[in-house]
Parts: sequence; C-alpha cells; structure tokens
Amino acid sequence: MKRLCLAMSFLLSTVVWGQDAVTQWTLDLDASAGSPTLFPDAAAPTGVVVTAGFNVIRIDGAGSVVWSVKQPQSLATPATVADLDENGAPEILVALADGTLVCLDANGQTLWTIPGVTPAGGFKVIVAADLMPSKGKEILYGFDDGWLTCCSSTGETIWRFTGDRFRVGGIAVGDVEADGAPEIVFGTDNGNVYCLDAWGHAQWRYHEHAPYGRSGPVIADLDADGKAEILITRSNVGNATALMAIDGATGQFKWRTRDVQQSYFSIVPVDFDSDGKLDVLHGDKGNWLYKTAPNGEEAWRVELGGRGLFWAPAVADIDGDTYLEIVAGMRGAENGSGANVFVVGQDGTIDGKIPLGGAANATPAIGDLNGDGKLDVVVAAENPNKLHCLTWGATGRIAWPSLRGSSAMTANCNVPLGTPEKLTDMHPQGTVKIDAGPVMWGENTWAFTWSEPVPENAYLEFLAIYSNGPDETRIVDLPAGATNVDLHWPFSEKGSASVVARLHVPGQLKPVFVAIRDASPEPPEECAFSEVWQAAEGALRSGEAAHIDTSPLRNQIAALKAMQDTVKQLAIGGAQPSLIAEKATQLRASAHRLKALVGALDAAWRTGDAATFACWQDTNPWDAFDASAVPASLAAGALMTVQAYGNEFEDVALNILNLTSAPMHVRCTFAPQPTGAQQAPAAPEIAAKLTLREGIQVPATTVASVMDALPLLNDAQTLTLPPSEARQLWIQIDTHGLPPGTHEATLHLASLTNPAAIRTVPIRIEVWPVALPDTVYAKINWSSFNAPQYSGSAVQDMLDHGVSVIYGPPLPAMPVDAQGNRAGDIAWTEFDAALARIPKH
Repeated sequence: MKRLCLAMSFLLSTVVWGQDAVTQWTLDLDASAGSPTLFPDAAAPTGVVVTAGFNVIRIDGAGSVVWSVKQPQSLATPATVADLDENGAPEILVALADGTLVCLDANGQTLWTIPGVTPAGGFKVIVAADLMPSKGKEILYGFDDGWLTCCSSTGETIWRFTGDRFRVGGIAVGDVEADGAPEIVFGTDNGNVYCLDAWGHAQWRYHEHAPYGRSGPVIADLDADGKAEILITRSNVGNATALMAIDGATGQFKWRTRDVQQSYFSIVPVDFDSDGKLDVLHGDKGNWLYKTAPNGEEAWRVELGGRGLFWAPAVADIDGDTYLEIVAGMRGAENGSGANVFVVGQDGTIDGKIPLGGAANATPAIGDLNGDGKLDVVVAAENPNKLHCLTWGATGRIAWPSLRGSSAMTANCNVPLGTPEKLTDMHPQGTVKIDAGPVMWGENTWAFTWSEPVPENAYLEFLAIYSNGPDETRIVDLPAGATNVDLHWPFSEKGSASVVARLHVPGQLKPVFVAIRDASPEPPEECAFSEVWQAAEGALRSGEAAHIDTSPLRNQIAALKAMQDTVKQLAIGGAQPSLIAEKATQLRASAHRLKALVGALDAAWRTGDAATFACWQDTNPWDAFDASAVPASLAAGALMTVQAYGNEFEDVALNILNLTSAPMHVRCTFAPQPTGAQQAPAAPEIAAKLTLREGIQVPATTVASVMDALPLLNDAQTLTLPPSEARQLWIQIDTHGLPPGTHEATLHLASLTNPAAIRTVPIRIEVWPVALPDTVYAKINWSSFNAPQYSGSAVQDMLDHGVSVIYGPPLPAMPVDAQGNRAGDIAWTEFDAALARIPKH
C-alpha cells in the first residue's frame, strides 16, 4: 500500500466573505475520494471514513489516519457507517466495483463479504436500517442488474426484488405511509419509482418516461402536515429535467420543477427559518443550485461554476451568525477563480468561493470532529487528491451534515424510520385463473387470466417465499387492456415455496387480486427423457431405412442422457441451488430442442432428404439469439418479405443450423452455386443493394451476450457452423436509388461438403412510394471516427446511416517555449488526416 501523507497546516483559504476559513488539516490520498461519511454517526462525530481508489480509510478529528484497508477492487460507493449488530460499535459497509459487498468493523477488520454477481455501476449507496423485528439492522443495496437486495447484519440474504432489468438508483428508507412501519423507496432507469414494505413487497409504483437509475431520492414531510413526500430528480439527458415530489402514502404525483440539466444525488430538504416546513435544495449538471418551496414554486436559483453539482451540498450555520450556509462541492473548477467549493447563503447569494484543486465532486461532511465546540467541514478534492478540513471557528445548527443526511444513508430527513413489524399473512382475494403445470427446478411458466382489462401502467407482482432461502419478488408490466399474462419465474431454492401473485393498478393501493399457491418442485433431473427417446426411435428407423447416417442424432441422445446424470449428481452432492436451477433449466431446454429436432429429422428422412443443414427467418432478430434453436420444418427457406421506405436501410436475419456432428462451412451468394466445372454465374443487379453480414455474439451487462456485432461476411462469402448449432446471417437492404415497387432476389446457400447440400431462400423487397430525407443527420451517437479505433467501414456505415458522433480528433497543441511564447508551427497533419475520413461532413 502506498504511504498516506498527513500534512498539518493552519493556512487561510481563498475565501471572499466574512470570517476566513482556517485549514485545520489536509490529508494526501492515492486517488480521488467519495463523499466523506461521519464516524461513528452525524450526532457525535469523532472523524470520518472515506473511500479512495482501493482504500477504505478512517480518519480521526485531528486528521490522523486511524487505519487504511486496501481492497482487491476499486471502491464503487462511499462508506456507510452504522451499528449493524447493535453492540455499541459501528460497522462500515462499502461496495467494490465488481459488486462485492464488504463489511468492516470499527478497527478495519473484515467481518464478512457478499461476492458480486454484477458490476456495481456508478451513483450507488448502501443503506442500513432496522427493517425486521429480529435484532440488528438490515442492509439494502442495488446495482445495475435491476435487483434490490436486503441482507441481515451478518450478510445473509433475506429477500431480493426486481422491478425491471434497468439499474437500481439510490435508496431511501422511512415511514412514508405514516403507518408506523418502515418503507423503502428507489427509482430505476426504466422510469419507475417503487415503494416497498420492509419485506420487499410492492406498495405502489409511480411511472413516467424518465430515467431515475442515477437519482438519489429523499423522504421528507415538506409542509409539516404529517404526510411524507418522495423527492427525486431525473438523472439523464433530455429536455424535461426536473425535481419531482410524489405523495409518499399513495405514489401520486404532486409537483415538479423545470431545470436546466439533469440531476443526480443532490437533493437536500432544509428548514431555513425554523418553522417546521422544508424548502428543497438541489443542483444540476449545468452548475445550477435551486431552492424550491414546499409547494414546488421556485424560490431562487444561482449559477455556480465547475462542470456540475452532482452531489448534495452540506448545510449548516458554519460561521455562527444563526443563518444557514450551503457548502457545495463541484465536479470541476470555475474559470477564473479556480473555485471548486462554493458557500451560498440561504438567500441564494454566493458568499464564498474556495479553490481546493481541480474538483471537489463529493458532498462535504460537517460536524465537530475534534470536540472543540466548533464546526469542521471536510471536503474531498481532486487534482491533487486531498481531504481538506476547514473551520470558520464557530458553531451553529446543522441542517444536512453529509451526503444522505445520516451516516446510515437512509435519506429520511424529518420523517421517522418506522418500527419493524412482523410479516403479516397474505390471504387470497379476487378472482383469477392460473394455468400451471408441475413446478420444475429453474424456469417455470404460469398463465394468469382475469376478467377486467387493466389500465395503462398496471403490473403483476410475483412473490416466491421459500422455506429454505431468500424470498424473491418480480414485477411483470402489463399492457393496457390486458386480461392475461404468461409469467416466467425460476424455482431456485431447496425445499418448497409459497407463491403469491398480486395484480396492481394505478390509483388503487389494494391489489385487484391476490392468488396463493404452494410449490414443491419435481426432481431437478426431470426432463421427459423417455418421451424424447420414444420419438427418437421412430426417427432412427426412418433414417436407417433411407440409408442416412444417423450417428449425429444418436450422439445427441447420449449427450442428453449424460447431461441428465450430471444434474442429478449436482442435487445429490448439495450444489448451490442457483447452479442446480440453471443446469436443470438447460437440461429441459436441451430435451425440448432435441425432441423438436427428432420430429423435423423424422419428417425429412421419410422423404430421403439427408438434411445436413436447415435455414429459416428469425422473426425477431432483436431478441436473444438461441444457437440451439430448431425450426418447425427442415424444408427449404420460405419467402422473406421486406418492406421499407426509399432512402432507408432495412435488415432481415436468417438462422442457419448445422444438423451434423462436424463443423460445416456454408457459402452464401445471390448467384446460383456453380456445379462441376461450371463457371460461377454473375450476380443479379439487385445484389448490389444487398449486403451480407455475420451476426457475432458479444458480452453484455444485463444478459450474457447479445447479437451486437455485424461485420461484413468474409471474402469467401462463407459462414462457419459449429456442430449441431445455428449461426445468424444478416441481410442488409439499401433502398437508396431503388424505385418504388417490388424487387426480388434469391439467396443461394450451399454446404462445402461432398455432396453439397443446397438451399434457396427467395427475398421480396417492397419499396414504399415515400422516401426518407437523406441530407440531415438522423441521430447522434456516443462514438468517434478516429483511427485506428474505428475502421473505415465503420465510419462509412455511420455516414450512410446519417449518424453524427460526439467525439472527433483532439486539436493539436501549440508549441510554446518556457516563457509561453509560440515556438513553432502547429502540427495539423494528424487532425487533417482524421477529417479526410469524413469528406463533406
């Protein structure tokens, strides 16, 4: 570990108002720090805990490092500090970049970890709150895979909740329903704000087309009427950026502001005049700090400097004049003054500008850290990376001491957390029909049908309450007018489960229906193997009668039996339930695929067709590609019809499946395949408007992989098929220059085997009599056109599709001498070469 340097000084900062701030101490860091957290709490702090790079560091009130613990990955969250086990000593929680949760004791010793299953992502905090009647506080965390997790003070998972697969935003906890019990509030990037009870069950959902995956909601009773509001900002680009208030008890919209740019974790409710009512501060990416009245009316806004106010300011009477000051750390430094910390009066006047480096992109922490009766302000600065402890030599009221208002990160302001309650039994209500077969390990599909069509934004909540494992809750969105849904859910724990389905509609807190079923799964190795074997026996007889090599099919049957034995041994050996569920699902999918393949082969072999490969159109190439998919028939490809505007690029995808046990190359051309010594015929004129591309699976974040790369098919125009697997061929149609009407082509496929297997796929292109404009950019993309990162074909593809990009080549530097005088010509060669790749653009 690199040495941490402590620099003690009492220098006056560059401050332009009242009494100057004194630097109590500074601490050099190896990396930029997250928002400092008051230790052991905000009420009586004796120091702070910060996360910086790979290190979790505890610092006392005098600026001395108590301990520094290096983690195996960089830190993704600020530290959360709370007495988790209620033994009088605080614990510290952090998340690593890979999603691992780490719990340390007050001395920096690791108590436990929860391995990460997905990267943590940015703009995340961990929350500690007393949710359950059992001893100790519970821990809430959620990352970019869409799952919110609740675990015990010792790291055992209690429940998991997913509303959608888009990232979980900030989390707040408080008694928002005024029922005496705690509730949990968070947003997602899919436009949803959820309110859950302490057991992870949905209470209400607010939905609109806006992103909340990087927003930090805050719970507050703004107008002192005993009713909580949920405050949340929109956290991504768009022209409707705003702070919004939602009624905490019902999830109904109350009001919103109109901001310049998006906001993140910058909300602070403050009672400036001590009348019990709260104004709301929040900042945005455009350097604006806003003050909003409890009814949503803007009181003032002030423009600061430094590339955005991302994190909440701290608020306190730091100079002892009875008025509150707002201390804001900025993402950069203001031009001219170099200030990255601003002190703003409660009337919106900028009272102070403090230059502490290149940035201070974190919430300051305020408290009397050294016990001298005076407030200290700890600021995390960057370039250089330092902690600065400032004081104005006075004491006063603290309204918002740190990032989320408390070291436990609950963000509940003046609303009580609530008292934990026992889980109440659920009882069936309403009428719903459920079609469900035997419960299987891994994936199951249940069909729900009800009588009344649902309105827009209705959803089905599905709970699996396991006897021997953490509960799981899933939300399924329903289209307006729906009276049924097929719900897919995994059984993934040992023992049995109680399964609950609840239908929620907007504006109604009571579910439309509650359905409850007991679920005990079949053995994990169950896959209807006898049915597959019975069907295979008939196909094998057909193949042998036609003198066709049936060994590939026999090999696949043997492979399925071996797979079944493996799953059975996993269960006997006590493997992780999640692994058993995954392998059991794969086993049944393989059995289902093989049974379908057996039927298709039997039909083909009865006609004498050796059927070495098959092809069929992928009706939805944008969903997940299944390399083991099987068509309903192995006959030649059916007609593919493409409809498009003029001046448009349109695509169709063709799946090609290898039916043999050896790798195969398939040649793909728009001219008939030559036979014998025959010369290859010329391709038809329409082929100039058709481009063949190979679908390539690439790693993804929310799923294992996606068909995202589409390079041009190689010079030989061949696609390589692994044994018994499919690959995808994309056909890109360019209608630029094509007259309106119908155009036809034929795709010829031939295996490079002896004898060759040949398939033909007819294509019909219908160009509508309406042309898209081709002289304007259609969209802007977060990309670049610089070489060598982007090939010439990639740049040309962006130009062809009307895509502009946000990044171009950097401007060359002007050579200067030691005195700053120009010392030569500017080298424009590389810049000019980059621009030459995009002539006329």
